[in-house]
Amino acid sequence: KRSCLPDGPKVGSVTLSPRGDWRMPSDAVAALWVEELEELRSLRFEPEYYHDFKKMNELDERIDALHVEIDHLMETWESYSEHLE
Repeated sequence: KRSCLPDGPKVGSVTLSPRGDWRMPSDAVAALWVEELEELRSLRFEPEYYHDFKKMNELDERIDALHVEIDHLMETWESYSEHLE
């Protein structure tokens, strides 16, 4: 069941049809991103990553990229919310 609120900020620059583009749903939650972030963080303690410097660096880059993505989405959402007030 979807919310009746207008959709949030534009999420990408690709349009799939002439009538619209991708937008963050108004009822979206950050739980999926946070869950993925926690899963990646837990991998740091796995021997496969812990003993392999290259894999650990790649994992850290993925974690950093996810942090940046979450921060960007939150800033965009806050900016959008301010315009609605």
